[in-house]
This record gives sequence, C-alpha cells and structure tokens, in this order.
Amino acid sequence: MKHGENPDQRWFDPGKSDRHQVLVGVVKGIQERGGYRRDLNLHHLRLYTDRNVVGLSSATHARTVESSGFRRPRLSLNIVRNCIDAATAIVTRGRPGIQYGTDGGNFEMQQRAKARSKFVLGGFQANDAYGIGGLAFRDSGIFGTGFAKVLRRRPFPVIEKVFPGEVWVDDAEGIYGKPPSLFQVRPYDKLRLDAIFPGKKNIIADAEGPAVKLYGRTRIANQATVYEGWHLRSGPDADDGWHIIATDTGILRAKRYNHDDFPLVPQRWNEEPLGYFGTGIAHELTGIQYEINALLRFIQTGCFSAGGLKWLVEKGSKIGPGDVNNDAWASLLHYVGAAPIPVNPLPFNLAYLELLKFYIEQAYAQTGISQLGARGEMPSGLAGSGRAQLVYKDTESQRFLDVQRRYEQFYANLAERYLEAAADVYADNKGELALSYRAGNMMERIGFEDIEDDGDEFFVQPEAVSMLPSTAAGKFALAEQWRAAGYIDGAQAKKMALANVPDVGSESSLQLGAIDLIDEQISRILDKGESIWPDPRGDVDTAFARGTMAFQRAQSSGAPPDRLDLLAEYVDAASQMLEASEQA
Repeated sequence: MKHGENPDQRWFDPGKSDRHQVLVGVVKGIQERGGYRRDLNLHHLRLYTDRNVVGLSSATHARTVESSGFRRPRLSLNIVRNCIDAATAIVTRGRPGIQYGTDGGNFEMQQRAKARSKFVLGGFQANDAYGIGGLAFRDSGIFGTGFAKVLRRRPFPVIEKVFPGEVWVDDAEGIYGKPPSLFQVRPYDKLRLDAIFPGKKNIIADAEGPAVKLYGRTRIANQATVYEGWHLRSGPDADDGWHIIATDTGILRAKRYNHDDFPLVPQRWNEEPLGYFGTGIAHELTGIQYEINALLRFIQTGCFSAGGLKWLVEKGSKIGPGDVNNDAWASLLHYVGAAPIPVNPLPFNLAYLELLKFYIEQAYAQTGISQLGARGEMPSGLAGSGRAQLVYKDTESQRFLDVQRRYEQFYANLAERYLEAAADVYADNKGELALSYRAGNMMERIGFEDIEDDGDEFFVQPEAVSMLPSTAAGKFALAEQWRAAGYIDGAQAKKMALANVPDVGSESSLQLGAIDLIDEQISRILDKGESIWPDPRGDVDTAFARGTMAFQRAQSSGAPPDRLDLLAEYVDAASQMLEASEQA
C-alpha cells in the first residue's frame, strides 16, 4: 500500500493508537502528490540565488550540481533577484503598527484594547517580528508564499520564519484557500528535541533523520524528521481540533487545538483564484529571464567571434596571418598589390540591445517598480523637494497597493495568532506572563492579565505606515502639511518629522524626550490612576496642550470620574505654572 492510501486517514482521531503512523503516512502521500511544488520551489530558488542547488533538504541545499570551486555565475543579469530585492526593500521599509479597538466599548474596554496593542508590539519587539516579516515577504517573492510561525514557548511565545518548502497542504482540501489541516515537515537536532520533550528520549533516539552524503559516504546527521500537523475544529463548539507533533517512531506531543486559524501565518505576493499557495515574482519573470539569458549569450558570442579588428587583403598579396599581430611596435606591413584595408564590423545588430532594454523594462514594470526605485534613486529634480517627493511616493505606492495591504494584514494576522499563543502559555504558566513594551525611551511592563479577553469584542486594525516618506525632506514636508491642515499639533508634527531620521538621533532624542515624558505621564494617570504633576522645569506648554486634549478624549470615552479628576489636576497644575511664569 502506498503512502496516503490508508482508508482511514483521520490522523487527529484521539481513538487511534497509531496516530503518528497515520500522520506520517498522510503527509508523505501529500508530498508524493505535490512533488510539482518541490520542483517549482527548487526552480525558483535557483533563479534567485543563481546557484544550481541539488535540492531543498538539509542534506542538499548547500550542494550544487557543478563541481566544487569557483564558478562563473550562470546569470550575468539576474533580473529576478533584482526585482525581488527591490520590491522587498520598497514594501518592507516601514513597520505597520498594530492598533486594537472596540466597537462602542466603554473606557475600560478602550484601555484594555490599548494594552493589547502594547502587549503585541512588545512581543514583536522581543522576537524581531518585523525582520522576520521582511524575510517572509522576500520568500513570497521567490516561492509565492512566505510564512511566520508562532511557537508556544516559555516564558513568552516565539516567532520564527518558516521555509515554505516545509509547509504542506492537501490540494483537494486547500482548493478554496481554507484547508482544515496543515502540516510542517522539518529536521530537528535530536539534542534540541530532548530538551523540548524530556520524556520522549527513546522516541527521539530511534527517529528517522535525513541522510547526508559526505565525501561519497552516506552518514545520518544527528537529526530527526519531525512531522507537525494542525487540524482546525469543525465549529465554534466542536472539540475535534488537534495539534500533533510526531516522528516516525512515536508522538512527541498531542494537544487539543481550540483555535480557528493555524499558527503559521502566510504572506503571499499574488493570490491565485484556486489553491492555498500564492505565485511569486520569480514565477512571473521566468519567461523574461530566459529571454534575457538568450539575448546576452547571443550578444556575447557575437562580441567574441565577430567583434574586433579585421583586415581585407587582396588575394595573392602574399600577406599571411603571421604578418598581422597585436605587436604595438609593428609600424610596417609589407605587401604586394592593393593595400590591406582594416575593418571593424559590428559584432551584432544594435536592435538586439534595444530588445534587451525592452525586456528589462518589462520585468520591472510587471513587478510594479521603476528602475530608479530599484536603485533607490529619485528622479532628477525631486531630491530636494519634500512636497514633490510626496507626490512621487504616492504614485509609486499605487503600484503596490494590493501587495501593501496584504503585507499589513499579515501583521494583523500575526498579532492575532500571537495573542492566541499567549493565552495558551498563560494558562500553562498558571497565570504568569508579561512582556516589556518599548516606546521611544520609555519601557512599560504589560501583563497578560491586563489584556485577557473576558468575552469583550476587540478588533485589530493594521496601521498603514510603510508607504510614508522615508527621506528627511519628505517627512518634514508631510508633517508640515498635516500640521497646517490641523490634523496634528506642533508636538505631533515634531515627532513625525524627526522619527528615525539618520544622523540626528541624539538631537531628536533631546527634542522628543519631553513629549515622550508628558505622554507617559498622561498614560499613567488614565491607565493606573496615579497622581502626577507636570515638571515645572519641563515643557509646560506642551503638557497643558496635550493634557487638555487627553482630558477631552477621555471624557468622551466615558473614563471613570476619579481618573478624570486626576487628569484635570494635571492640566490645572500646568495652567498655574504657565500663569506664574507670565507674571514673573
């Protein structure tokens, strides 16, 4: 019987005693039927890396078909890699924020939503989620789909990038993009597995691992092939969701999975009408890359074989090949009859160069970027104009609108999966889980008990910040434009203009320190009910202005009277300090 032909493939059925064998058989059956995905992934990896790698496994990814040693690159113009790297740089240059909100919730719910945002961003900071998301986005350009995974680890959940070739879905189940089961197959170091699953040493020791060929001999690395499967529950009240981690020798962990999404969060470059996996830039540009390769080989052959100086010699002139050489001091050439005529014909038709330029332009246009954008350059005349940069950036952003929305939604989905994992870790830790959230120079400790969902309805909204100007001139122009329109006050404009501007880090830290301190004081008053007064040596004007706006917002949100009284005292104190300074 072949893999995958088991008549009962319900590997998640808790009544089965051989669930690990059924799980392994199901996954191997999917791998056999989905071999085309492995071939496509290998093809696209070779296009991107310009290395003829043998395979995608731990045993073959570092080896190439060619012999070892230096090898001239196969692709003298790798347009696939250029476009993928350029698109990744443009889309991931900013960091989409995560903002939780409530639908008509009271002040307490709004404060809890605010704490949820801080908790998630603290988890992102602890795990370098934005760096991982950038790598997952690059994978989506290469393979069509990239993944980030949320692991339920202690003391807090961990986020890691997953190689797309490790993720498997049954094509029939995933035809509409929502499969009920998802699998990951990857090699793990056995010593690491022993530390994660201390009671499973015998299962780990006997587990099959990938075979590695070294110097003509086959050895088995100290690794075990781990099969991980998730089956989503069939309904909100169903209890048939399962998460199983196993090897071919036994189960390492089996737990009920009571969530409605997988902990692997996909990032797709292009979504297909049917199927779970997306399509990437490498696939879209394969044909153009082949045409560019053929043209470059033709041009190169013409230059080597037909290019260079040629001599037209009259027949019978007694001039042979040895009489014409590269000697720079040869000034005399003896001949009989008509004089030899030097010619230097074009090695190829110049129309081929125009065709090459056309293919290159089409590759960038199909990806949605300009060649200037790929080189990180602005059109001439825009470098010093912040307002002109805003218009140019807006035009460039429209090309990536769908891609950008998917990238922002990726982080919203990642935030939801992170909170689900945090809830599981919190339950396992018997009520102990906290993360540090850093904002500017301030650090705040957020406990899970401050954000625990008691049935209240929260929604998550990604903040679209990635397409804001990245240059100092563009940031200053946008901040001034918004301040003049009344969208933000002077303090907010200063924070917006100086955020992450190179070479002014220490100065911007001084400029924004007072604003960060005032915002942190107001937050402590509203969130924790602390009695705080403004610092008379600080920026009292900003304290009065931002305190007044915060009071109005808190009042409209239904803040408790005691918190409003504390904030009113803060504003009154700032007002008195201003009056005293004017009288002095």
